[in-house]
Amino acid sequence: MPLFKKRSVVIQAIQLNPNYNSILKVSQFIEGKEDVNQNGSRFKDYCDSVINNGSVIIETNKGLGRLYMTNWLVKGEQGCFYTIKNKHFLETYEEITEKL
Repeated sequence: MPLFKKRSVVIQAIQLNPNYNSILKVSQFIEGKEDVNQNGSRFKDYCDSVINNGSVIIETNKGLGRLYMTNWLVKGEQGCFYTIKNKHFLETYEEITEKL
């Protein structure tokens, strides 16, 4: 019987946590830009809503999905977003510390 090994891939990922800075970083990751507007009450209201609901709605290749607190948002090889529960992420991925 042939054996198979999951091939190594390098992914980009970010974890959602219940604080404004984390929500900002997730928003920047999704938008693909650093200049997400965080001024004014709209961003604060958005962050409060995310914290109260415990999730962010994201667009994936399978339609709309939810990124729940402490779970990870992954940008795959093809640029598609998907979510992974924290436990599974930590069992599957390790952080790369050296420059590629």
